[in-house]
Amino acid sequence: MRLILFHSGSFDYLSLNVTSLIMNKNWFGVVVLSLMGSVLVAQSNTLSVADCNSLSGSWRGTLTYLDYSSGKPYTMPAALKISDVNQSDRQFWSMAYPDEPQANELDTVLIDLSNQIYDGEKVLEVKRGEDQLVWITQIMGKDGNDQQSALIQHEYKRSGRELTITKRVRFVTSDKWLVRHTYQFTREGQ
Repeated sequence: MRLILFHSGSFDYLSLNVTSLIMNKNWFGVVVLSLMGSVLVAQSNTLSVADCNSLSGSWRGTLTYLDYSSGKPYTMPAALKISDVNQSDRQFWSMAYPDEPQANELDTVLIDLSNQIYDGEKVLEVKRGEDQLVWITQIMGKDGNDQQSALIQHEYKRSGRELTITKRVRFVTSDKWLVRHTYQFTREGQ
């Protein structure tokens, strides 16, 4: 049996003949292989400061959201500035809506990487690829015009100079996920 491991970070490719390691009683090799596998799984499914900082900078694009009253999507321009994570494990997000400046906001995103919490939500999944990063968070909360209990997920996807942030909601009275809103941005400059 041949085991092939790959990772798009600093570890690119490793191919090992596992059967040969076991048959030759190369227990040191088996232990090393097991440890490497554990490290790779941990690296691939945990959020890091570098991941958070990969969103830093200025972004311009749109917000499309589901208007619960009409049931129809509405799109408007949006701009976002994200800071690096500071010494207090905070990241600042400044959101601007040129057509609706009264909705502009500055958010402080609290990050607890030891417990895999991003902005108060549990990090469920992290995926990395060639100049690409996706992470999904989840929390039980309330949403909708009548503030129903719901499972809420946020997906943060950076691919090159593109950033998409999607909020999905599944009300406790339903088994269907709804896309509540999606931000689609392109990085400015650089």
